[in-house]
Amino acid sequence: MFSSQGCARIALVAMACIGACAATYSSPVGAPPRITVMTWNIYYGGGAGGSGIPDMEDQWNSVEATNFPERAGRIAKIIEQQSPHIICLQEVARWHREDILGGNEDTIDFLEILLDRLEDRGLQYDLVTSLEAIDFQAPAIIDDDPVDVKWEERIVMLAKHSSQLHVNKVRQQHYDEIFTIPIPANEDLIFNRGWLAVDITFKGKKARYVCTHLEALSNSVAEDQAAQLIDWLSGTGLPVVVMGDMSSLPGGAVHTQFTDAGYQDAWAAIHGLQAGPTCCQSPDLMNSTSELDKRNDYVFLRGALTPVSISRVGQNQSDRTPGGLWPSDHAGLVAHIGLE
Repeated sequence: MFSSQGCARIALVAMACIGACAATYSSPVGAPPRITVMTWNIYYGGGAGGSGIPDMEDQWNSVEATNFPERAGRIAKIIEQQSPHIICLQEVARWHREDILGGNEDTIDFLEILLDRLEDRGLQYDLVTSLEAIDFQAPAIIDDDPVDVKWEERIVMLAKHSSQLHVNKVRQQHYDEIFTIPIPANEDLIFNRGWLAVDITFKGKKARYVCTHLEALSNSVAEDQAAQLIDWLSGTGLPVVVMGDMSSLPGGAVHTQFTDAGYQDAWAAIHGLQAGPTCCQSPDLMNSTSELDKRNDYVFLRGALTPVSISRVGQNQSDRTPGGLWPSDHAGLVAHIGLE
């Protein structure tokens, strides 16, 4: 399971905000307060994936090649530049390799690494909550040695440590409908996806902030998951911000489910329905020019909330690592939201 250090500790958020950013997005005198949220699928690193049986040797080699410690440095830099109050992360992986003979082991814990990179920049973020979506282990042969490779993955919500931001209530739940890949002579690969919901008061304004990652390998499962989340959220009178990788195109079934339920697509409200692709770079993250060609990531708003601005992050050439890697196969989204 995830280390207690990675799960329990409080990591780090801006000791200083960039002056231009504060000037641009602080609320004018007498105006409603504005909160900044970020959603980002940071890419589990294991390659192209798909609905077939995973090759754990290829998965591990891909994770090493896509070098999350290096990518996390870029992600932390972008977080520092954008200074979001609330962050929703998807595909936050933890990979563990252990030799069957000899007992040597190695762990690559994305959350722990990212929190370290944030701390290195003097940033203080609290781990509000997380939910495990994948817990899978299978044997492999790596460098001619038999090993067990464990793949864990979760969604995570971080909040900026601030006297103006108060977490009131935290909930999490797995979806009823999930996608499973049967694996002969091994445990099945179960994509046990779900959502996080956190009621937060910011500058006296209370709203519900939701983080999710809908199923990418089955449209029907994703639609069932969206319906379950929308139904649960219908029971609150609070304003609602839903963030995440919805695995759906603008105007598609999932997108329509949200808009029909009274949610506003913040990107479409500012930029139009079809602009702003967020997915997907090459699985090795080494493509020389951006291959983002579809919009799968969203910030949906319902209730007394106004989209002030929203932009992509991590999609520019300048965002690539010194080794030439994109920070993720997805671009992130940063939205500035007026709290009425």
